Amino acid sequence: MTTPLDDRQAVPIGWSSDASPVPGLRTPESFTLAPGHAAHTTITWLPPQDGQGWTPTTIVVTPPDETRSARLDWPGGAVLRQDGATHPGTYVGPVSPGAGG
Repeated sequence: MTTPLDDRQAVPIGWSSDASPVPGLRTPESFTLAPGHAAHTTITWLPPQDGQGWTPTTIVVTPPDETRSARLDWPGGAVLRQDGATHPGTYVGPVSPGAGG
């Protein structure tokens, strides 16, 4: 089923805990995060093409093994509309320890 998207909705992001079909995307690894330490992930999105873009306002993140989500302001610009894609080019990479870059 395809859901219409507009700028009031969250970014639809594909993610799999299996080996990734996306070239260069690491396979997730387990780690323990001590209290007060940071973790990060990389969000990859495609720019709009041929007028097929929209600008989200929110990204909803649910950390691994959690049931509560965090709603964050979307820091990027317009993204390619991919609501019918079988292998979307917008995705979240594995969570890694550290503050990231």
